[in-house]
Amino acid sequence: FGSRVGRLYNSFYNFIKLWEIASIVSNMTSVTFESVGMTCEGCAGAITRILTKLEGVEEVKCDVEKKEVAVKYDKSKVTAKDMHEKMKKWASAANKELGECPEEA
Repeated sequence: FGSRVGRLYNSFYNFIKLWEIASIVSNMTSVTFESVGMTCEGCAGAITRILTKLEGVEEVKCDVEKKEVAVKYDKSKVTAKDMHEKMKKWASAANKELGECPEEA
């Protein structure tokens, strides 16, 4: 009887873990910010540091030449608007341009 309960518990535990993983994956999305006034790798590093401090931001890729910032994030924890607000503070302090906030995916 004990081993059946153990197997049932393990099956239930595995089901819950798979459910958690599925919900995390389903909340992952990406956004690309355009016209980000980065002029060097220092700017790109600053943007990366600022955005990765936000809970839910998984990955940040900056393209200085194209002036784009691509972000992979968990939409249940952070929004494009949240990230844009952080970049707006950076842009103001660094006297850089920043395009409009893209629509949520």
